[in-house]
Amino acid sequence: MLAWPTFRMGEERLMNEPENPCDKKNEDMEVCQELTRIFGRRDVDVEWSVCTDASDDMVGAEGEHVRYCPQVDFIVGPLNITKDEEELAEMRSTYDGLYEQFEGLFTALYNRDMVIEKEVSKSLSKSEKKCIELLNIERKSSLVTNFNPRCFICIEFEKHTKEKHVLGGILHASALGKVGIILTPDEDEKQYERVMRIRRYLRFCVQAGKMGYNTNVERNTILLPRDEFLGILRKYPFSQ
Repeated sequence: MLAWPTFRMGEERLMNEPENPCDKKNEDMEVCQELTRIFGRRDVDVEWSVCTDASDDMVGAEGEHVRYCPQVDFIVGPLNITKDEEELAEMRSTYDGLYEQFEGLFTALYNRDMVIEKEVSKSLSKSEKKCIELLNIERKSSLVTNFNPRCFICIEFEKHTKEKHVLGGILHASALGKVGIILTPDEDEKQYERVMRIRRYLRFCVQAGKMGYNTNVERNTILLPRDEFLGILRKYPFSQ
Protein backbone atom coordinates (compact mmCIF):
# COMPACT_ATOMS: atom_id res chain seq x y z
CA MET A 1 0.00 0.00 0.00
CA LEU A 2 1.26 3.45 -0.85
CA ALA A 3 1.84 5.80 2.04
CA TRP A 4 2.32 9.44 1.06
CA PRO A 5 2.92 11.76 4.02
CA THR A 6 1.03 15.01 4.34
CA PHE A 7 2.83 18.02 2.88
CA ARG A 8 4.18 20.41 5.49
CA MET A 9 5.36 23.88 4.64
CA GLY A 10 9.13 24.33 4.97
CA GLU A 11 9.84 20.67 5.82
CA GLU A 12 11.50 17.90 3.85
CA ARG A 13 9.17 14.96 3.88
CA LEU A 14 11.93 12.32 4.06
CA MET A 15 15.20 12.13 5.99
CA ASN A 16 17.43 12.25 2.92
CA GLU A 17 17.21 15.59 1.17
CA PRO A 18 16.43 15.02 -2.52
CA GLU A 19 18.11 16.74 -5.41
CA ASN A 20 16.89 20.27 -6.01
CA PRO A 21 14.92 20.18 -9.30
CA CYS A 22 15.61 23.90 -9.76
CA ASP A 23 19.29 23.06 -10.34
CA LYS A 24 18.29 21.50 -13.66
CA LYS A 25 18.47 23.59 -16.78
CA ASN A 26 15.17 25.43 -17.01
CA GLU A 27 14.03 28.87 -18.04
CA ASP A 28 11.97 29.78 -15.02
CA MET A 29 13.80 29.50 -11.73
CA GLU A 30 11.21 31.61 -9.87
CA VAL A 31 8.32 29.29 -10.68
CA CYS A 32 10.41 26.26 -9.74
CA GLN A 33 11.46 27.79 -6.42
CA GLU A 34 7.90 28.61 -5.42
CA LEU A 35 6.68 25.13 -6.34
CA THR A 36 9.40 23.48 -4.26
CA ARG A 37 8.71 25.83 -1.35
CA ILE A 38 5.05 24.81 -1.29
CA PHE A 39 5.15 21.16 -2.37
CA GLY A 40 8.69 20.07 -1.46
CA ARG A 41 11.63 19.08 -3.65
CA ARG A 42 10.79 15.40 -3.91
CA ASP A 43 7.58 15.91 -5.87
CA VAL A 44 8.60 18.75 -8.20
CA ASP A 45 10.31 18.14 -11.52
CA VAL A 46 11.11 20.23 -14.58
CA GLU A 47 11.20 19.26 -18.25
CA TRP A 48 9.67 15.92 -17.29
CA SER A 49 9.02 13.18 -19.85
CA VAL A 50 5.76 11.28 -19.51
CA CYS A 51 7.57 7.95 -19.93
CA THR A 52 10.19 8.50 -17.22
CA ASP A 53 10.33 5.46 -14.90
CA ALA A 54 6.97 4.28 -16.23
CA SER A 55 5.83 0.66 -15.95
CA ASP A 56 2.38 1.08 -17.45
CA ASP A 57 1.21 0.86 -21.05
CA MET A 58 3.05 4.03 -22.03
CA VAL A 59 6.15 1.85 -22.41
CA GLY A 60 6.76 -1.63 -23.83
CA ALA A 61 7.75 -4.78 -21.97
CA GLU A 62 11.44 -3.83 -22.15
CA GLY A 63 10.85 -0.22 -21.19
CA GLU A 64 10.97 1.04 -24.77
CA HIS A 65 8.85 4.01 -25.77
CA VAL A 66 5.96 2.59 -27.79
CA ARG A 67 3.85 5.74 -27.63
CA TYR A 68 4.37 9.46 -27.94
CA CYS A 69 6.03 10.68 -24.73
CA PRO A 70 5.68 14.45 -24.43
CA GLN A 71 7.98 16.47 -22.20
CA VAL A 72 6.24 19.05 -20.03
CA ASP A 73 7.66 22.13 -18.33
CA PHE A 74 6.81 21.47 -14.66
CA ILE A 75 5.08 18.77 -12.69
CA VAL A 76 4.18 18.21 -9.06
CA GLY A 77 3.88 14.57 -8.01
CA PRO A 78 3.45 11.97 -6.76
CA LEU A 79 3.37 10.11 -10.06
CA ASN A 80 0.80 7.67 -11.35
CA ILE A 81 2.94 5.55 -13.70
CA THR A 82 2.00 1.96 -12.86
CA LYS A 83 -0.74 -0.31 -14.18
CA ASP A 84 -1.21 -2.18 -10.90
CA GLU A 85 -4.92 -1.71 -10.13
CA GLU A 86 -4.50 -1.54 -6.36
CA GLU A 87 -1.76 1.06 -6.62
CA LEU A 88 -3.83 3.05 -9.11
CA ALA A 89 -6.81 3.11 -6.74
CA GLU A 90 -4.57 4.14 -3.86
CA MET A 91 -2.96 6.89 -5.93
CA ARG A 92 -6.33 8.31 -6.95
CA SER A 93 -7.26 8.48 -3.29
CA THR A 94 -3.94 10.21 -2.59
CA TYR A 95 -4.61 12.79 -5.30
CA ASP A 96 -8.07 13.48 -3.87
CA GLY A 97 -6.52 14.06 -0.45
CA LEU A 98 -3.88 16.39 -1.84
CA TYR A 99 -6.46 18.35 -3.78
CA GLU A 100 -8.52 18.79 -0.64
CA GLN A 101 -5.41 19.92 1.24
CA PHE A 102 -4.51 22.56 -1.38
CA GLU A 103 -8.05 23.44 -2.47
CA GLY A 104 -7.67 26.99 -1.16
CA LEU A 105 -4.71 27.56 -3.45
CA PHE A 106 -6.48 26.11 -6.50
CA THR A 107 -9.60 28.13 -5.78
CA ALA A 108 -7.56 31.35 -5.65
CA LEU A 109 -5.85 30.50 -8.94
CA TYR A 110 -9.10 29.51 -10.65
CA ASN A 111 -10.98 32.59 -9.46
CA ARG A 112 -8.20 34.86 -10.73
CA ASP A 113 -8.28 33.00 -14.04
CA MET A 114 -12.01 33.72 -14.36
CA VAL A 115 -11.58 37.40 -13.49
CA ILE A 116 -8.83 37.93 -16.08
CA GLU A 117 -10.72 36.08 -18.81
CA LYS A 118 -13.77 38.22 -18.16
CA GLU A 119 -11.71 41.41 -18.28
CA VAL A 120 -9.99 40.43 -21.53
CA SER A 121 -13.30 39.42 -23.09
CA LYS A 122 -14.52 43.02 -22.82
CA SER A 123 -12.08 43.97 -25.58
CA LEU A 124 -13.35 41.34 -28.01
CA SER A 125 -15.18 42.43 -31.13
CA LYS A 126 -18.99 42.32 -31.27
CA SER A 127 -18.87 39.37 -33.62
CA GLU A 128 -16.62 37.43 -31.26
CA LYS A 129 -18.86 38.18 -28.30
CA LYS A 130 -21.90 37.10 -30.31
CA CYS A 131 -20.15 33.89 -31.30
CA ILE A 132 -19.40 33.09 -27.66
CA GLU A 133 -23.02 33.82 -26.75
CA LEU A 134 -24.41 31.62 -29.53
CA LEU A 135 -22.10 28.73 -28.70
CA ASN A 136 -23.05 29.00 -25.03
CA ILE A 137 -19.41 28.78 -24.01
CA GLU A 138 -19.75 29.09 -20.27
CA ARG A 139 -17.31 28.25 -17.54
CA LYS A 140 -18.01 25.98 -14.63
CA SER A 141 -18.26 27.75 -11.29
CA SER A 142 -15.52 25.52 -9.91
CA LEU A 143 -12.66 23.42 -11.18
CA VAL A 144 -13.40 19.91 -12.48
CA THR A 145 -10.41 17.69 -11.74
CA ASN A 146 -8.97 14.82 -13.77
CA PHE A 147 -10.06 11.39 -12.51
CA ASN A 148 -7.05 9.51 -13.89
CA PRO A 149 -4.04 11.87 -13.95
CA ARG A 150 -0.37 11.00 -14.34
CA CYS A 151 0.75 13.59 -11.79
CA PHE A 152 -0.86 15.93 -9.28
CA ILE A 153 -0.16 19.18 -11.15
CA CYS A 154 1.05 19.60 -14.74
CA ILE A 155 2.23 23.05 -15.86
CA GLU A 156 2.93 24.16 -19.43
CA PHE A 157 4.46 27.56 -20.19
CA GLU A 158 3.10 28.74 -23.55
CA LYS A 159 5.45 31.46 -24.72
CA HIS A 160 5.54 32.70 -28.30
CA THR A 161 4.25 29.42 -29.69
CA LYS A 162 1.91 28.91 -32.60
CA GLU A 163 -1.69 27.80 -32.23
CA LYS A 164 -1.13 24.09 -32.86
CA HIS A 165 1.61 23.99 -30.23
CA VAL A 166 -0.59 25.85 -27.74
CA LEU A 167 -3.35 23.31 -28.37
CA GLY A 168 -0.90 20.52 -27.59
CA GLY A 169 0.23 22.26 -24.40
CA ILE A 170 -3.33 22.62 -23.12
CA LEU A 171 -4.08 18.97 -23.88
CA HIS A 172 -0.90 17.83 -22.10
CA ALA A 173 -1.64 19.90 -18.99
CA SER A 174 -5.25 18.73 -18.89
CA ALA A 175 -4.64 15.04 -19.62
CA LEU A 176 -1.58 14.56 -17.41
CA GLY A 177 -2.40 16.59 -14.29
CA LYS A 178 -5.22 16.24 -11.81
CA VAL A 179 -5.01 20.00 -12.22
CA GLY A 180 -3.51 21.48 -15.38
CA ILE A 181 -2.02 24.97 -15.39
CA ILE A 182 -1.12 26.97 -18.49
CA LEU A 183 1.08 30.04 -18.15
CA THR A 184 1.69 32.86 -20.62
CA PRO A 185 4.52 35.43 -20.56
CA ASP A 186 4.25 38.48 -18.31
CA GLU A 187 2.37 41.40 -19.87
CA ASP A 188 1.95 39.58 -23.21
CA GLU A 189 -1.75 40.20 -23.81
CA LYS A 190 -1.69 38.89 -27.38
CA GLN A 191 -0.34 35.52 -26.32
CA TYR A 192 -2.79 35.32 -23.44
CA GLU A 193 -5.69 36.05 -25.81
CA ARG A 194 -4.39 33.43 -28.26
CA VAL A 195 -4.31 30.76 -25.57
CA MET A 196 -7.70 31.87 -24.21
CA ARG A 197 -9.32 31.50 -27.64
CA ILE A 198 -7.92 28.01 -28.08
CA ARG A 199 -9.16 26.99 -24.65
CA ARG A 200 -12.60 28.30 -25.57
CA TYR A 201 -12.47 26.20 -28.71
CA LEU A 202 -11.79 23.10 -26.60
CA ARG A 203 -14.56 24.13 -24.21
CA PHE A 204 -17.00 24.30 -27.10
CA CYS A 205 -15.87 20.89 -28.41
CA VAL A 206 -16.49 19.33 -25.00
CA GLN A 207 -19.87 20.99 -24.49
CA ALA A 208 -20.99 20.02 -28.01
CA GLY A 209 -20.08 16.38 -27.37
CA LYS A 210 -17.40 16.40 -30.04
CA MET A 211 -14.75 14.96 -27.71
CA GLY A 212 -16.94 12.58 -25.67
CA TYR A 213 -19.28 13.43 -22.85
CA ASN A 214 -17.06 12.21 -20.00
CA THR A 215 -13.87 14.01 -20.93
CA ASN A 216 -12.07 16.35 -18.57
CA VAL A 217 -10.21 18.09 -21.39
CA GLU A 218 -9.98 21.83 -20.65
CA ARG A 219 -12.31 21.69 -17.63
CA ASN A 220 -9.48 20.98 -15.21
CA THR A 221 -7.20 23.74 -16.48
CA ILE A 222 -6.23 27.13 -15.11
CA LEU A 223 -4.86 29.80 -17.45
CA LEU A 224 -2.87 32.70 -16.03
CA PRO A 225 -0.11 35.10 -16.99
CA ARG A 226 3.09 33.97 -15.29
CA ASP A 227 3.32 37.02 -13.00
CA GLU A 228 -0.26 36.52 -11.78
CA PHE A 229 0.50 32.86 -11.01
CA LEU A 230 3.66 33.73 -9.12
CA GLY A 231 1.90 36.48 -7.19
CA ILE A 232 -0.63 34.02 -5.78
CA LEU A 233 1.98 31.36 -5.02
CA ARG A 234 4.07 33.86 -3.07
CA LYS A 235 1.13 34.69 -0.82
CA TYR A 236 0.51 31.04 0.03
CA PRO A 237 -0.27 29.88 2.68
CA PHE A 238 -2.93 32.56 2.91
CA SER A 239 -3.51 34.32 6.20
CA GLN A 240 -6.82 33.58 7.83
